[in-house]
This record gives sequence, structure tokens and C-alpha cells, in this order.
Amino acid sequence: MSEWSVTTLADVVKLQRGHDLPTRDRRPGGVPIVGSFGITGRHDTAKVKGPGVTIGRSGSSFGTAVYVEDDYWPLNTCLYVTDFRGNDPRWVYSLLHEIDFSGYNSGSAQPSLNRNFLANIPVCRPPASEQQRIAGVLGALDDLIETNRQQISRLREVAQAYFESVARDGDAVTFGDVAQPVRQGVSRDRLSAGTPYLGLEHFGTDGSGIAGVGDAGTVESNKSRFTAGDVLYGKLRPYFRKYDRPGFDGVCSTEIWVLRGVEPYASAIVAALVAQPEFTEFAMQGSGGTRMPRADWRHVASMPVVVPLREQLHEVEPRLDALWRAGVDLQKEVTELTRARDELLPLLISGMVRVREMA
Repeated sequence: MSEWSVTTLADVVKLQRGHDLPTRDRRPGGVPIVGSFGITGRHDTAKVKGPGVTIGRSGSSFGTAVYVEDDYWPLNTCLYVTDFRGNDPRWVYSLLHEIDFSGYNSGSAQPSLNRNFLANIPVCRPPASEQQRIAGVLGALDDLIETNRQQISRLREVAQAYFESVARDGDAVTFGDVAQPVRQGVSRDRLSAGTPYLGLEHFGTDGSGIAGVGDAGTVESNKSRFTAGDVLYGKLRPYFRKYDRPGFDGVCSTEIWVLRGVEPYASAIVAALVAQPEFTEFAMQGSGGTRMPRADWRHVASMPVVVPLREQLHEVEPRLDALWRAGVDLQKEVTELTRARDELLPLLISGMVRVREMA
């Protein structure tokens, strides 16, 4: 550690609050718009040169670090680095990702980060050459994770295109004819440590899958049971998310529907319908409540849908299922890679594990 220096965050980076960009002012383009938890849209004009690093400034994404390779537009819901002060941007991202910002909340009802409160956070800074090696190791894992996520997205697109092609001239029914929510409650006192738990917070922000898994031993209320093959769908706006075939039995939040196919329809058909943008749009139209609108099952069940003819199901369902299973296998790899990265990150950032220069 003799080559490392102990300094403050203000000596490592300069932070600034992001910039407003109302929805009405956004124009079609390829520039990432970065909010409190990541890329939230695209615009035709960049505000900041890439690569860049942001930190979620408020709300549930308080303290979340995001790395952006290209020129981008940081929103005012985040802080962004205006000067890396000669440090490697990806190392800075890893450093900020590792810092626990919970003790620097300047808000009251809602968590909020104030850049002035962060200046004196102590950090350990390695030489630039080791920063680059650390960033290289962690970046390689991040790149593998992103590649898998892109493959998952492509598999979902293929599955949806196939489903739409075979359902085009199919049977017109309602969603309630195809799927029903299963209510298998589990009381808190029967939940044991080690039981997989999924809440809305564990669903990927793009709806492509599960971003993580919790432990039922830590939950504080009754939950719903699910099993392999069920389709999970969040009913609390704006967290309309889906996931097919988790690959294990577990429990989930009561804010998630556990959906199963109604004979003769299997989970692959249910997942294909739930994955359609029209499904979420319809669900949101019928959501009730003011502060936290929730989807209403009676409304969702009434949604008109078109499904493959019954005589085609024996051929369609296995093909859809294979595509969805391939995506789930990749998602498991993402989970394992993410776990490996998160376990390695604090060791590298603290200097407990050193990345030596290759001979």
C-alpha cells in the first residue's frame, strides 16, 4: 500500500448537479440521457463529453453510480463528474460504486445527496497505472455482464417476433382466459433464511429479467409463493416488470402477481403476452389509487388478446419455451458475474487485493 495515498473525494473528482431536460424538449437521437439510476432515454444533443460517471442524487437510487462510455446528458436527478483530476474514469466509477453514501443524506422525507457534503469523504488512491489495471479487471466483468444482457434482449425480441407471427391469425380471447394469478400466501413466521425472495427492487429496470435475489429471512411481512415456471409481474406503477421461469421456488412481494397458464395454455404463452408493450399500457390504464396506483386484476383479465390456435400450441409452446429458457440461463450467468464483481470490487478498491503489472 506504500504506493497508494489517502486523500479525499474532492481531490479525486469534481462533482456537479445535472441539468434539466423536460420530456417536451427531448428530440429523437442517440445521446444517452442519464438519470438517478442509469440511462432513462435518448436525445439528439449531448451536454457532457464521455466517458462519464454519475451518482444518483435522490430517491430510491440515492448514491447509485453509473458509467457512461459516450457523450451524454446528465439529468438534475444525479451528480456527475466534471473533472476526473487525472484519474481513470472507470476506476472512479468503481470507487463511487463502492462508497456507502447513506451517511451523507441531506434530505428529510426523501434521501438526497448534496455534493458539498461529499468533499471530505476519505478515499485510498492508487497510482494511475494500477487504477487502469483495476478498471481493466472490473471492466472486463462489466463487459461480460452487458454482453449477456444484450443477448437476453435479442432472445426476447426473437421470441416476441415468433409469437406475433404465429398468433396473427389465432384465437381472440381475453387475458383472463389464458392466465390467472395464483394466491399462495406464506406467513412471515414460516419464512426461513436462505429462501429466495423477489421484490420489485429485484426486477431489472428494463423489464428484461431479475437483477438480483433477496433472502426471505430478512423480510418483515407475509409474502406470496411462486415456483419454477410461474410468470411474475409487478402490479405497482411504475414497476411493471416481468420474468419467466426463475429456475427455483421462492416467495415474492404481494405487489407481484404470480401468473400461471389456464389449460391449454402454458407459461410460455403467458410470458409472451405479458412481454408485449400493449399489456403494460392496458394495465396502467386501469390502475387504481392516487399516491401509488396499482394494476387491477379485473381490468387486466378483460384485456383482448390473440393467441395461437389450439392445434398449434404443441408446436409453438416448446419453441417459445426454449427461447425463454436460453434467456434465463444467460440471466443466471449475469447474476453470478455480478456477484463475483461485487465481491471483488471492495477488495480491489481498498488495496487488499492488488492487480500487478503483467510481465
